[in-house]
Amino acid sequence: MKMKSRTNRYKLATAVTVLVMLVFAWVLLAWQRGALMAHIDHLRGHDEVKTYGFPAPLTREYRTLMRERYNVQLNAVAGCYAPPRLIKYVDGYNQVSQSYIRRKYDKDIFEECAKDVQQNYDEKLKTNNEMQATP
Repeated sequence: MKMKSRTNRYKLATAVTVLVMLVFAWVLLAWQRGALMAHIDHLRGHDEVKTYGFPAPLTREYRTLMRERYNVQLNAVAGCYAPPRLIKYVDGYNQVSQSYIRRKYDKDIFEECAKDVQQNYDEKLKTNNEMQATP
C-alpha cells in the first residue's frame, strides 16, 4: 500500500512539473510560435501581416490597397496596449510572413503600397487646397 502511494505521488509530481514546463515554454517561445503559425498560414495560401498599436492616419487606405492589389490581409491583433508576449508573437509571425510575401512577389510590396497611399493622399490634399484657394 505504501509503495502505491509513492507511485501516485511521483506521477502527480511528474504531471505538475511537465505542466509547469509547458506553461513556461508557451510563454517563453512566443516568437517561435508566431513564426511557426506564419509558416502554417503560408503553406495553406494565406498571406497576412499582424499589427498592433494605435493605427496610423492612412492605415485604412493601406489595408485596402494591400488586400485589393496583393490579397494580403492586415490583421490588427491589439490596440494601443499589447502585452510583451503578444509583441514577440507578432514579431515572429511578421518576420516570416513579410519575408515570404517579398519573395513571392519579388519586390517590397509593403514599401510600394505605403508610397502609393501617401502619394494618393498628397494629391487629394493638393487638389483640396487648390479648390479652396479658388474663389
